[in-house]
Amino acid sequence: MVEFTDRESVERWLEERPQRVAIALAYRAALRVAPEHLQFRDELDELSFSENARLSVLRAILISQVAAISRRKSEYLAKAARNAAHNAYVVKATVAAYSSATTATSDVAQASELSTYFIDFAEGPLELEAYISDATFLAGQDVTMAESRVASLLNKPVYLNEQKKNDRVLLQSLYNLAIPPRSQWSFWAGWFDNAWNGTSYYPSTLLEKIASIPNEHWEGSDAPEKIAAKIEAILGAHRLAEAINALEEQLITLAKQPIYLGNSDNHDGQHPLDDTVPIQREQLALLREKIATLKEELRKFDAPDETPDPRLIDLVAHQIWDIAKKIGFYCGQKIDIGLDAAVKTAAAAGATMGVATLTVGPTTTIETVQNVAKAAAQFAKALAGG
Repeated sequence: MVEFTDRESVERWLEERPQRVAIALAYRAALRVAPEHLQFRDELDELSFSENARLSVLRAILISQVAAISRRKSEYLAKAARNAAHNAYVVKATVAAYSSATTATSDVAQASELSTYFIDFAEGPLELEAYISDATFLAGQDVTMAESRVASLLNKPVYLNEQKKNDRVLLQSLYNLAIPPRSQWSFWAGWFDNAWNGTSYYPSTLLEKIASIPNEHWEGSDAPEKIAAKIEAILGAHRLAEAINALEEQLITLAKQPIYLGNSDNHDGQHPLDDTVPIQREQLALLREKIATLKEELRKFDAPDETPDPRLIDLVAHQIWDIAKKIGFYCGQKIDIGLDAAVKTAAAAGATMGVATLTVGPTTTIETVQNVAKAAAQFAKALAGG
């Protein structure tokens, strides 16, 4: 087992490992001490840390997290890390600057040196012990073992154990003060909390999109508001894509399952309630057409030289909502017909009404259709600036 006795021993060990290992250690170290560094105060005991400075800290740490999660090298992300490191240096957010600088460099030796600077910055035994604990967790018999354990490390809370609960609560209270409960900080509050506790609420692809927002949006007096709007659009696109995927899965299932009358556990000898009403087929065909339109707008959102049309997306959202209502009305008619026939069948057989049931596939789809409409409307609102 590797033993780390000082900063130099950690640095030598890191130089023989992939850069991702150094980045992971720097990310967690910066995350651990960020609450304290977000609480700079002036002589009047007033918070002197501007909102732009706070944003610079959070951005720098986010970029380090994305780089630690991802196994692929991205020049665009490295450029974003360089910008984030510069901005953090400007506002004297040293820990965040070193975190991003570890990501930005292409030199493993330099990354190792930058990562171990956190040992010097440790302001108490808790922070130093936690850094060494992380490094020890990654230590293995060969070079590849450390990188293979990075994912497991990122899913661990940044605090050490239950015995350190008081220290963790103290830092948590500082974090709560550091990120104001205002709308432009809502994403950051949730993200920080998840990162702090080693949970993965947001997928890595979504975090990478946020980390890759161009540098000009992170600068200026209105940077927090601009970034909040960009993040809301990214989240909106993600929610819409998820809603569409869920609907398409249900439509595939629905196409394979006719509507049956009788015992829901056994369709043998039963007759499907054939889809003889044209509105059902027409509305489902129209729904697929509208979904195709939304998917094209989502493609434009991810394209560097194209822009989705929020007015078109909002229009399609309303159209899909109308389709959901028409499908619901149609399914209601089917259920009425089916239940009436089921009651007669049960009576003729001398059975109780509870024996005869109706399984209607489309009714389970209506809510999913509505979810797409809601997600599309929210995405359109975010694109239009709220």
